[in-house]
Amino acid sequence: MACIAPLRGIRYNEKVIDRWENIITPPYDVISPQEREDFRKRSEYNFVHLDLPRDLGESTDGDAPYRKAADLYKKWLNSGILIQDLEPCFYYYELDFTLPHDAALHTRKGFICLLKLEEFFSGYVYPHERTFSRVKEDRLKLMQYCKAQFSPVFALYSDPDDYVTDLFEASEKGEPLVRFRDVQGMNHRIWKLSDPGVLKRIGEFFRDRDIFIADGHHRYETALAYRDLKRSELRNHNDPTMPHEYCLMYLSAMENPGLTILPTHRMFVSFPVERWDYFLEKAGEFFEVEKVDCTDEGLEVVRQGLKEALADSRTAFGCACRDRGSLALLMGRTESIFAYLRDSGVAPCFYDVDVVILDRLVFGELLELPVSLLEDERVLHFCRDIDEAFKSLQDGSYSAGFFINPTRIEQVCRVAKSGYTMPHKATYFHPKVVSGLVLFSMDESEKIAGFN
Repeated sequence: MACIAPLRGIRYNEKVIDRWENIITPPYDVISPQEREDFRKRSEYNFVHLDLPRDLGESTDGDAPYRKAADLYKKWLNSGILIQDLEPCFYYYELDFTLPHDAALHTRKGFICLLKLEEFFSGYVYPHERTFSRVKEDRLKLMQYCKAQFSPVFALYSDPDDYVTDLFEASEKGEPLVRFRDVQGMNHRIWKLSDPGVLKRIGEFFRDRDIFIADGHHRYETALAYRDLKRSELRNHNDPTMPHEYCLMYLSAMENPGLTILPTHRMFVSFPVERWDYFLEKAGEFFEVEKVDCTDEGLEVVRQGLKEALADSRTAFGCACRDRGSLALLMGRTESIFAYLRDSGVAPCFYDVDVVILDRLVFGELLELPVSLLEDERVLHFCRDIDEAFKSLQDGSYSAGFFINPTRIEQVCRVAKSGYTMPHKATYFHPKVVSGLVLFSMDESEKIAGFN
C-alpha cells in the first residue's frame, strides 16, 4: 500500500525572490563543476549553495562543506529567505516545455508530496536502475547536517482516468505561488493545496498504487539510510508521524502526455574500426541492414527508420563509423533477436528493450567489445540529440556512434516489477524536476499527518 502524506513545505519567500530563474537549479547530479560556479555567481541565494556545497568529483577529508550548508540553511530560515507553510499541503506543479525537432508545447503535470519509505520490491516502490555509493554518501552527509531533504525524487504512478489531476484542476487554485520562465525557456507554475477533504481523497487513491522511481534513485536510497540511522538513534520503529519515515516526492501519472523519455545515443571516442565491415555483415542475421550515405540526407533516412520502428514497437538502430565513412540503418528481425536473447539466458522482460539488445547482441556478440571499454566513461559518451551526435561524429569528436530509440515507459515498469534493473543510461526522463521549489524539514519536532 502506497502511503503518501502532505507536508509543511519550506519554500523560497516569493516576496523576496524576484528572478526565480536565478534561484532554481537542475538536480545536483546533472550539474557540472563549471555550471555549479555559474549558478553560484547568479545569486547569493541560488539553490546550489545549499544543495551542492562541494563538487561531487572532488575529494574531501572532512565535513566542512556540509556544516557550511547547514549554517546557511538555518540563516536563510531565520532571515525569511526561506519560509515554511503553516498547513500541510500538496504542491501541484505544471511545466511547459518543447522537445528537440518539435515546436509543439508539451505540459507535464504532477505534484510534490511525501511518500512513506519502503524497501525496494517489498511492496509498492520499484527502482529501474542501479546506483553508486559515492553519491549516496554525499547526500547522506548533507541530510544529516541539514535535517532536510532538498530535492524531490521523481516517480510515476498509473492513473489512466486522470483522477488525481482532475481533483487538482477542480480545486480553487487561484494564482500560482510561483510562476517563472527559466533560462531554457521552460515555464513553471506551482500551487499549494491544503483542503483536508481533497488531500484525503488523493491519499486514498494511492493506497492500491505502485510507485516507479523515474529519477532520483540515489535520493530515495539515501532517505532509506537516514531512516535506519534515526530509527536506531531514537529507538523507535516505523512511527508514521516521524519525518525520517518519509521521502520528498514528485509524482506524475505515467499516462500523462507530457511525460517524456529521451533517447541516449552511444558515442565512442575511440573504436576498433577494423571490425566494422565484418560487423555489418554479421548483423544481417539479426537485422535488415540498409547502408546509406554518411551525410545529412543519410541521417534523415536513419531518423525516419527509427521513428517507424518506434511506432511499430520494433527494435532498430542507426550506426555510423567516421573512419569508414559508413552509416547504416539496422531494422530488427524480431524472431532472431528473441532467440538469441533466450539462448543467452536474458530475462524475458528484456526481450524488446533496445538498450539491452544493443549492449548484449550488438556490442557484446557482433562487435565483441570488452565490458571494460563499455564501462569506461573516457571512451563511451551519451548524447540525447541525434543531430548533435552526428555532427560531433563528423567533426572528429567521435569515432563511431550508435543511435537508438528511447525506452518506453511500459518497458521501464515491466522490468521494474520483474525485479530487474535497466542498464546504465537506459532512460532520460525529460525535463528533470528542478530543485529548490519545495524543501522538506526532517527535524524531529516536525510531525507528519498521514491518511491511514
